[in-house]
Amino acid sequence: MEPAELAVGVLNDLGRNDLAGLLIHSAYEYRREAIWSDKSISAIQLSSPKVFAEAIDRLPEWDQKRIVEAIHSSHQGEQPRDPPDRLLIVDNGKDVDDTLYPDICIHRNQLISVATGGARIQEVDDYYKARHRRIAAALSARGLENPNPFASLWDWYQKWKDEFGSYAERRRYIDALYAPIIATLGCCQAERMVVA
Repeated sequence: MEPAELAVGVLNDLGRNDLAGLLIHSAYEYRREAIWSDKSISAIQLSSPKVFAEAIDRLPEWDQKRIVEAIHSSHQGEQPRDPPDRLLIVDNGKDVDDTLYPDICIHRNQLISVATGGARIQEVDDYYKARHRRIAAALSARGLENPNPFASLWDWYQKWKDEFGSYAERRRYIDALYAPIIATLGCCQAERMVVA
């Protein structure tokens, strides 16, 4: 497997520090994935620590596609001519000390998901609340303020019900809420990879 550090550079050049920060512990390889007994498609298998793999897996399809494009365009070995069709995400079993950045990405995506017809609040709110407490404590320990005022997804539901009629408005609100902290932490993640 190849380290994904060159793809991190591509994503940073695109201004996608949020995605770059998720790849710092990742490695990849090109694969063929069978979709029928006589047909397969080209894919990139991305191997990351569990919480990073989870964060990448929960990204919207267009962000996963951007990761595939960044890996494909920066790969220096033999590769398929056309970009792979799919990103396969696997847990590499490695532990990492700092899970704050991927936790924040998962949290942001969870807020968007419940507000745009994805996950049901009843099914994910317990996990959300536990993650929210963990994130708040980790940010506080670093002297950073938690930008998210919603201790539960029901609190977020009340906000979007009262103020945001469309899915687009809800996405924009959450993206703007998290943009500063994701930029700060994403840059830190990418800088760690450059130093390592």
